[in-house]
Amino acid sequence: KELNINRPILWNASIITGLGGSGKSQVVARALSTNDNIWYSGPSNSQIENLLKINPNAKGIYKEDLFNEILETGEYNKIIQEIKPETKDKGERVNYNVTTAGDYITLKNVKYKKLETPHEKLIIDEITLFSCAEIQMLGEWAKLNNVKLVFLGDEN
Repeated sequence: KELNINRPILWNASIITGLGGSGKSQVVARALSTNDNIWYSGPSNSQIENLLKINPNAKGIYKEDLFNEILETGEYNKIIQEIKPETKDKGERVNYNVTTAGDYITLKNVKYKKLETPHEKLIIDEITLFSCAEIQMLGEWAKLNNVKLVFLGDEN
């Protein structure tokens, strides 16, 4: 889906792509391993565990747990339910957090948490498995908390 917004959603972000198995995750994790204020996230525990082997002092957090950590309680499930393709009708619709018009999605009124302990970086492996809406939420949260985002993904 495309996001129909008038401001950049990726504030302070780096996107690193390459062929599958080329070592993107390992190189980035090693380059940043001297910094303990890092979160590693991905869609499965295997990606997180591989990154934590390089920097065991970092925080590893599974994708859904990440969103429950950065959003107020219950926000993530409400948003995901509203943007599921099977619940999306054609035409314009305004719900709790989501406005749709055709194939465009705009998130609004999302309640983000402010970090108590600042983390300097959030590294997300397999970013292509995150939706545009999830990436928008990450961008907005990162801006609020002055967190640098590093997205890793395959070119294909």
